[in-house]
Amino acid sequence: MVGKIIETAGKLRRAIPDRAFNILISPRGHGKLGRPVEFDNQGFDLDRIDIPLYFTALAVLSLYLPSLLRYILGNVAPTLLILETPLQGKAAAEEAGRVQRRSTFRNVRETFRLVRKAQGFYFIRALIVGFLYTCTEVSIATILEWHLFRTEVLRPLASAISCGLLCELHLLFMYATISGQPISFKAVLKKTPGQHRWKRLVVPALMYGFAETTMTQICDFVNIAVLGPEKVPGSSRAGAEVLAVVLTLAFRLLVLLPAQITRTLAEAAFLAPHIETIIPFPTKDRGLKIGELVSGDKPSTGFAALTDVFKPVGTPKYLWLIELHLKKCFLQIVLGSVFLFLCILALAHMSS
Repeated sequence: MVGKIIETAGKLRRAIPDRAFNILISPRGHGKLGRPVEFDNQGFDLDRIDIPLYFTALAVLSLYLPSLLRYILGNVAPTLLILETPLQGKAAAEEAGRVQRRSTFRNVRETFRLVRKAQGFYFIRALIVGFLYTCTEVSIATILEWHLFRTEVLRPLASAISCGLLCELHLLFMYATISGQPISFKAVLKKTPGQHRWKRLVVPALMYGFAETTMTQICDFVNIAVLGPEKVPGSSRAGAEVLAVVLTLAFRLLVLLPAQITRTLAEAAFLAPHIETIIPFPTKDRGLKIGELVSGDKPSTGFAALTDVFKPVGTPKYLWLIELHLKKCFLQIVLGSVFLFLCILALAHMSS
């Protein structure tokens, strides 16, 4: 039995590089295993196993915790990190330098603490809205792919159109994500005359959807080329993987992140100035408000928004967002590997 556990652990160790590679290059940092662990039931009498409660709880945690990690570090933290920079409001202007240097949401532990303190169990509402948005977006994109964009090259158009149609639903998702108070969807959905909200949100949403799906296609191509069934020499394979990671990170830095920042700042401009966020006020016991983070100027429309994206954010913030992505990927790899090994140990214990 001990030999079987050691053998399976060795297979897990050999699978970790492929796991890390796929997570690093995927747009949302949730890549699948390139080569799953080859696991068989030799040495484990699976037919006689009575699944106990602790094994079920372990399996549920192995699914829930990585997803929660992706939500916090892949959605909440980047959004707040983007909004943390401008600080153009008068109430927080004198503290802008301190806040920008501190960059609260680069710290993983501090991010989790602030979300728990500010939102409590209200973050479940954001998860529900995010789940609804994702399911609707994928459904619309799939229907468009079936009927209009059947070739692989046109897939980004289907995703871009889906994101554009749902831009106001994503505004709700962002509101639920950053709000430090119980959320009121009715207040967000209420339109102000002359705002033309959908017209100003649709182009950033289209750009982000197109960029994300294009990166997904690049990742699929890389997986086929690098992790295909053919035997590739070790040195050539390692070099190809390093090159693929560098190229996808460069695409994230130069294309995906500008689109994400443009979309986030465009959406923040349409939120009520009095909404209190999770971002802590430096000198007061409350969160910074939207009006203290975003200027009252109307956001740029159309593709002109991309020309202004570097002004409020700056190059360091791009590097911090890449750093946050790498932290998220590393923690996912560690969590996934630990849970998989614990499941193997539990299975060995149950079959003994």
